[in-house]
Amino acid sequence: MKSSRAALLVALLLGNAFVVAWWWTSAWLLDDSTASPAEHWAIATVAVLGAAVIALRVDRFIRAWTSSSVAPTDADLRQALAAATFVALGCGFLFGSIIVLDHYVGTGAMPGDPAPWWIVGSVAWLAAGINHWIAVWWLRPALLREFGRAAVGSVATSRAWSERMWTVRVVSVPAVPLLLLAGALAGGGGSGGAAQAAIMAGAATAVVSSLLLGGMSARRLAAMRHAIRDRRRPVVDSVTEAGALQAVVGELIDESVRSQASQELFGQHVGRDVARQALEHGTELRAETRFVAVMFVDLVGSTRAASTMRPGEVVAMLNRFFDTVIRVVDQHRGFVNKFVGDEALIVFGAPVFQVEAVTQALATARELVDALAGMPEIQVGIGVSAGTVTAGNVGAAERFEYTVIGDPVNEAARLTELAKKHPGHVLASATAVGFASEAEQALWTSGDLVELRGRSKLTRLAWPVAPTRTHG
Repeated sequence: MKSSRAALLVALLLGNAFVVAWWWTSAWLLDDSTASPAEHWAIATVAVLGAAVIALRVDRFIRAWTSSSVAPTDADLRQALAAATFVALGCGFLFGSIIVLDHYVGTGAMPGDPAPWWIVGSVAWLAAGINHWIAVWWLRPALLREFGRAAVGSVATSRAWSERMWTVRVVSVPAVPLLLLAGALAGGGGSGGAAQAAIMAGAATAVVSSLLLGGMSARRLAAMRHAIRDRRRPVVDSVTEAGALQAVVGELIDESVRSQASQELFGQHVGRDVARQALEHGTELRAETRFVAVMFVDLVGSTRAASTMRPGEVVAMLNRFFDTVIRVVDQHRGFVNKFVGDEALIVFGAPVFQVEAVTQALATARELVDALAGMPEIQVGIGVSAGTVTAGNVGAAERFEYTVIGDPVNEAARLTELAKKHPGHVLASATAVGFASEAEQALWTSGDLVELRGRSKLTRLAWPVAPTRTHG
């Protein structure tokens, strides 16, 4: 606390010492100062101390306000934003009055010529601007904390802290005194060489101030660009419109991150393709006719395993099984529609259309057997069918799911039952194999016609030519 106030006092001392130096230089250039050096020093000391008193009173008010545990209201924030303006106006009025007093002490009369009044305006404006800079620098950390706590309000509500007014101050604080001094010199008096040096120094100050402003704005824009690219909240380091923009960008990034997390979670539950379709086209209870390939993958003997294994071991086995299924299916752009206990329903050609849906399904069935070869505790039955189905959202408005309905689904389910007892544990309908590419058809052979349970239509069985795995 003490070190912070010491920093404020040092800043006030240096800033107002610069104001005093400008005041004395202006008075000297115009031969306007008639008071003794001791009187000058005394009056200047009063001005500097007065500015410090004004700033410290505001500092005390801000500290009392920020120490409260209650979140500030919009009115509180506007009042705090006005504190820097109060410091600027107070110091400007103080220095203007002190200069008039100095002139009166030296001459015994109020200024009559325009030149002294030019000096009054020059120094008052410079004092207001510099002390406002100091107040903004001092108050900004506390105000940033409060704006972070505030539930209402906007930093853009105060024109005194607006980016536009900040730009005006940066340019005008050194420029306006120069113009006023030039006007005073135009009235006569003063040393031309000294005036030129003073004007050059002021112009240099204006250039440096403008460069600092430009650099600060560029850094903020770069920080926001990097924050957007890296999807992280930017640090709010201003209570101007720039700070408001930083806060809004931060909120948008947070919302984007939350939205992406929700989409990923949504995709994990219903499948990425279904999630993408729902986000792009809505979630109406509608269906469409699609030609698809359907595959069921079912564990053999899972009921017996569940009765002899610990629950944690059963879950671990199922997770390894489904992880392998999903990995192989994803490689062939299939869609794992649902898990039903230890069984998975996989669709190729919906919700995303696939030209080679059947080829991809048959290749998945063959590769899945090889992928599960490293897990001897897992035995499966795989059935593949193809044909026209109804695909879409089924259920009620409050709860629905994407699924496929049709004879190919039933046929694939019955083929899976037979596949559990087949040597290769993979069966497909010969009709489905006929829809595949010639290269894929060459890897399959057909067998007898069978009547599957629940179907009156006969199905010709097909299976891979050289099964890569035989379950005992």
